Amino acid sequence: EAQAADMLVEAAEVQARASEIHAQAIDMQAQAAEILSRVAEVQMQVSAMQVQAEEQGHVAARAQAAEMQAQVAQMQVHAAQMQVHAAQMQIRATEMQGQAAEMQA
Repeated sequence: EAQAADMLVEAAEVQARASEIHAQAIDMQAQAAEILSRVAEVQMQVSAMQVQAEEQGHVAARAQAAEMQAQVAQMQVHAAQMQVHAAQMQIRATEMQGQAAEMQA
């Protein structure tokens, strides 16, 4: 009976850890969404710069816009990596919840 109680305590600890991981994954997804929101704002600014540079024929402004475009792409990659990591964390949390359920059975 003591062993069964220990198993239930351990299952509860695993469940708590799974919930913690799940919460971290949700937080990471929110951060990624925030980055993507900022990316959209910067993208609009870059597009406006590109149009203006084309109209005025400014080589330096075009180069700066291209550099900013590259930074936007890096931000998008970073956000995508965060989303992948968050998804992996959610998978791990779900697996842990399954383990906890088995332990309680």
